[in-house]
Amino acid sequence: MRAEAITFDKPGVVSVREVEIPSPTRGEILVRTTFSGVSPGTELRSLAGQQVGTKEWPFIPGYSLAGTVAEVGDGVEVPLGARVFAAGTERASIALLWGGHVGYALVSEQQVHVADPQADLAELSLVHLLAIAHHGVRMAATTPGERVAVIGLGPIGQLSARLFAPRGAEVRAFDLRENRVEIARAAGIRAYAGGAEPDWADVVVDATGSPSAFSATVSVGRAKAWSEPGTNGIRILIQGSYPADLVIPYDDLFSKQASVLFPRSADRSDIRSVIELLGERKLSMIGLCEPAVVTDAVEVYRSLAEGARLSAVFRWGN
Repeated sequence: MRAEAITFDKPGVVSVREVEIPSPTRGEILVRTTFSGVSPGTELRSLAGQQVGTKEWPFIPGYSLAGTVAEVGDGVEVPLGARVFAAGTERASIALLWGGHVGYALVSEQQVHVADPQADLAELSLVHLLAIAHHGVRMAATTPGERVAVIGLGPIGQLSARLFAPRGAEVRAFDLRENRVEIARAAGIRAYAGGAEPDWADVVVDATGSPSAFSATVSVGRAKAWSEPGTNGIRILIQGSYPADLVIPYDDLFSKQASVLFPRSADRSDIRSVIELLGERKLSMIGLCEPAVVTDAVEVYRSLAEGARLSAVFRWGN
């Protein structure tokens, strides 16, 4: 079938076009997309031609969508009309990276996650970003009373701060942009415009996406006195999306006996956990589900690149 899609045609060029999506065969589901969520860091890097794994242009970007089941192949147990989350279409007439911004998505049944019938589909379209933040929170393994500093309040930083807070951590978040700070505050996070206090945190989340900021991020971790008992130092959680290698400030990391953690996307248990959190209304998504129409895709990516928008979800008119 023909379906509308957002495509990156060459570095810096965004368009909306029709693509061909095959009909489902055995074990496959055709999802009618209602919303697809934008991952600004990854998608802007992809648009610039800097994403590892880019093999050909044009391609369909995005990796997080929500919609309803429109058609199923043989052997599928998911009912028609069910509200679901999926990463993106697995087959199309053009290349995929990763096929999320498309009006209809063909997905194997095991890659579809069924949500509550009353699920907010705009929120559900950001599940992959939320699951990435959740994976990092699990890796950090905070205990009640520990101090967590989140540096950078893009979508992943916003979500990380909101997921750490219910675990009993003392969370402070920082960004140079006042509009991002206000969004975090509206979600109940103690957020500040400017740099973070040095030598304060037990866990530091680097969600800046800026390799040059890493040394400053490390400085926020509390110093560990040589006489202090125990083997646990600070944890640095790398949640940014980086276009270049990080330069490691060895002396600072060494003196703080730091562990540097690199969460690798998310697994199925993270996805299920955050879908449940959303269904139970236990997580604020305020300020993160700013809707945009598909035909405004060029303007949306421009405003994301300029920092005028924090995030966006595309509404599909199927």
